[in-house]
Amino acid sequence: MIGLFERPLRSPRSSAALRLCLAAAAFASATTLAQSQPKNQPEGTIGLEFEAFGVADTSCGDFIVARQKEERASPGGQLQSDGTMYTIEYVSFSSWMDGYLSSINNASVKRRNFGGLTKRSDRMMWVADWCRRHLFLNYASAVDNLIVELQSSGK
Repeated sequence: MIGLFERPLRSPRSSAALRLCLAAAAFASATTLAQSQPKNQPEGTIGLEFEAFGVADTSCGDFIVARQKEERASPGGQLQSDGTMYTIEYVSFSSWMDGYLSSINNASVKRRNFGGLTKRSDRMMWVADWCRRHLFLNYASAVDNLIVELQSSGK
């Protein structure tokens, strides 16, 4: 019998994969107060304060570590462009970002498709690039800045 974490995780196209993603999110969720820009943080971050769940308050440095683990676990040492994921940590970050973008789209009055013209792998790469420059800020800050980028680029 194959263990739960011995096979690759797929995009939530099937109900089993969706249940696994939801279980990962439930496992990782802990209520935290995420602050996108404390007063002493660098310019370029936005200053929203909100109640967040899951990996929102995890540092960008922790996200980069999870991404590196995902790369090592992936065939050929490269992330999969088809959405296949191999580590629960990376699934947690990806799922949080997708859920956050979905909630922004749901709450938006004027525009309801932030990220709709991009691939998840491209959004995750953008967040990784941002996080490499802001290792000590939280993951929610990175995704907030992704939304600003999506808005300015019309994607």
